[in-house]
Amino acid sequence: MNALIRQRLTASEFGTQLATFNGEPAIFYAKAPDDAAVDVLYPHAVFTVEKFSDAIHGVAGLLTVDVICTQETVQPETLEVKLRRALEGVFFSPVDAEIFMLKWQRTDIFNEPASERLPLIVGATSTFELREFPSAETVSPNPIQALNLWASRFDEELSVITTTRIPEIFMPTFDNPAIYFDAQRTRMLSQTSAVTMLEIVAIGHIFCAGVKNRRTWLSAIAHGIMNSRAIFLSDGSPLRLTGCEQIYNADDKKRLWDNRDAWAALNAVNGADVIFKCLTPAERAKIVTVVEELSGYDDNDVDIDEFIQKK
Repeated sequence: MNALIRQRLTASEFGTQLATFNGEPAIFYAKAPDDAAVDVLYPHAVFTVEKFSDAIHGVAGLLTVDVICTQETVQPETLEVKLRRALEGVFFSPVDAEIFMLKWQRTDIFNEPASERLPLIVGATSTFELREFPSAETVSPNPIQALNLWASRFDEELSVITTTRIPEIFMPTFDNPAIYFDAQRTRMLSQTSAVTMLEIVAIGHIFCAGVKNRRTWLSAIAHGIMNSRAIFLSDGSPLRLTGCEQIYNADDKKRLWDNRDAWAALNAVNGADVIFKCLTPAERAKIVTVVEELSGYDDNDVDIDEFIQKK
């Protein structure tokens, strides 16, 4: 894991902006080596990885990167932008651990107190969430296994996390996006001596750069699933679709309009009712217009119907 993160940073534009140490960008794990040369080696970076024993809200650990500069070198604010560009949204596939992705959390700028020593040290500490993607496939027949197989056949350029063999370091793009399915909940509807009927709510997370690009792929995948008569499990049982909802930020959905406390306070019956009660008609109309523009309904965007037909 640490080697892959260092490899990514070393090969990125961020790495090219750092001083060199032993012929490579000055990137160290945990602490810089006890070497007098490092004392004047600026800018350099020190990173640490903290793993949690249990994932907290999907976060399995934290990556912290300290970028240490002086007032006379490139400034930490400039390097912080390149650091985020190098790590944000990148998937890593270590041999001895789960596939994980890094998501930026926060950045804090720090300055050395004024002293007689010049130049003064300045820097930035950036924290990234480490989000793991374990396989959701359990015993066979398994609905997630069936969805993964369907998605891998839907488009050869679509990488299915935990199913498709992805590179050790992988950045999803519009031409090569990624998707990850997991089960939100499962419940038994009925059971007889011959048949067991289950209901499963599965979530597919699509990854690629750009809101418009994600919108295009979401619409294409939703269209493909809705037009499938059935997705078959490994034992031949049909997985029949009863509904499909596109969510553009699952974290906001859970925290805001699917917040049960908000439902109770507003006397709302569902998430849509929360939005309806909080906004005026004019506000709702304006938001719809802005969302449609951001989602790709403008003259410069990819035509979704044309994209689907090509698939």
